[in-house]
Amino acid sequence: DHTLDTSPAPVGSECVQGAVIWYGVFDFASMLTRQVGSGNDNAFLGCASVCPTEKIGRASPASYISADDPPFLLIHGEGDRVVPVSQSRSGESLLRGAGVKVQSIYIPHVDHSFVGRSRDETRQATLQATNATFDFFHQLFSKVRP
Repeated sequence: DHTLDTSPAPVGSECVQGAVIWYGVFDFASMLTRQVGSGNDNAFLGCASVCPTEKIGRASPASYISADDPPFLLIHGEGDRVVPVSQSRSGESLLRGAGVKVQSIYIPHVDHSFVGRSRDETRQATLQATNATFDFFHQLFSKVRP
């Protein structure tokens, strides 16, 4: 059994100082009712059939959100058919509720992996996500470093 160290990182620490999450899952409980691709989320969590509630909670990032978390940037396509955009919206709400600084970008019509309805839309969504990621870390680390 593994436990997570959820204590805040000291200033100058090598611990996580910020996080960018692309189409992330925050709560596995809502995902376990769906088939994903050719596999099953229960199998992903190491359960032969139905996962116990306790195991689902331990696997869900939502269980670990606290005011001590670093700033987040969430990026998700609104047309995602693999990980519903509601996962990021819920995560954003939980992070804000805990007092965590969070930014979010929801890209219209874009599926998982930022695949758009056309080659150009896919390119634009990928560039938007990539540039926002670099901008987030550049802004974050320009404040942290002297």
